[in-house]
Amino acid sequence: MSLSVTEVLWQIAFWLSLAMFVLPFPFKVYGYVNGSDKSPLRVKIDESISVVLSCIGLLGFYGYLYGGTFLTPVVWYIWMIIMTAGSLTALWWSPKMEYAKEILGQRKFMMLYWFSLVFYIPMLWAVYSYASAT
Repeated sequence: MSLSVTEVLWQIAFWLSLAMFVLPFPFKVYGYVNGSDKSPLRVKIDESISVVLSCIGLLGFYGYLYGGTFLTPVVWYIWMIIMTAGSLTALWWSPKMEYAKEILGQRKFMMLYWFSLVFYIPMLWAVYSYASAT
C-alpha cells in the first residue's frame, strides 16, 4: 500500500514533533537533577508542563494518523483551547519565554517563537480533525 504525498507529509510532521518534544526531555530532566541546568525553578516547571501538554497532543496526532480512540472529543477540544491560549499568551507572559529572551535576545527569540508557533499548526490541525472525526 503506497501513501499519498499528503499522508507522508503528515507522518513527517508527526515524527518531527515527537522527536522535538520527547527526545530532549530526558536530557532536560537529567540537567534538572544534576544541577547543570541553571534555569530558575519557574522556568523548569513551565517547560515541564509544556512538554507534558505537547505529548498529550502527540497522542491525538497519532490517533489522527493511525486510528484508534484516545480520550473523548471534548478532551481534545479542551486541549486545543489550552494549547492555543498558552501559545499566544506566552508571547506576553511565560517564565520559559522570558528566560529565552534573556538568553537569546529579542530578535532571535521572536524568530524562535514564530517558528515554534508555525511548527505547532500541524499538530493542532490533526488533533482538531481527530476530535471532529471521533
